[in-house]
Amino acid sequence: SDVPHGRGPRREVSALFTGRERPSGPPRLLAITQGDPAGVGPEILLRLASQWTAGSGWVPLLVAERAALEAVRETVPAPFWDRLIEVPPSASRAELIGADDAIPLLDPVARARQVVPGSPARADAEGAIAAVDRALELVKGGLADAMVTAPIAKKLIAETLIPGFRGHTDYLAERCGLERY
Repeated sequence: SDVPHGRGPRREVSALFTGRERPSGPPRLLAITQGDPAGVGPEILLRLASQWTAGSGWVPLLVAERAALEAVRETVPAPFWDRLIEVPPSASRAELIGADDAIPLLDPVARARQVVPGSPARADAEGAIAAVDRALELVKGGLADAMVTAPIAKKLIAETLIPGFRGHTDYLAERCGLERY
């Protein structure tokens, strides 16, 4: 390998999350998807975002249904919710990076509905795929620097939405036109 041990993309991403190293330049924008709205994804997303601190070299962009986050609202302290700001689908990179400690939320579905943790339904499969699709659009369009995916219900997606669905990796590779990955 031409990348020295301990260097390269994996180390850089790890450093971003841990805050041990702060890259120079503007903060990196990470589009983080909700995963299965009725699964553990929204809770993971909220816990990660609630621990984020401004100036750490990255900004989380939550690509999640507000309904999914509200369903697990009690998992994070109340002050976090004051930092969460909904951004429009047409937001610019500057708007997504936002003000000091604001955490942008982009709802890929933008419709009110009830999410029941532990009881996944077709609407949850639709929401999970909508979040992945939107995050991929953000990265491909240059608005986000990378995407991070939370766990999804593969079987539910395969049974209700996309026959033959095998998971994030295959889905993203197909969407990007990759044959080898």
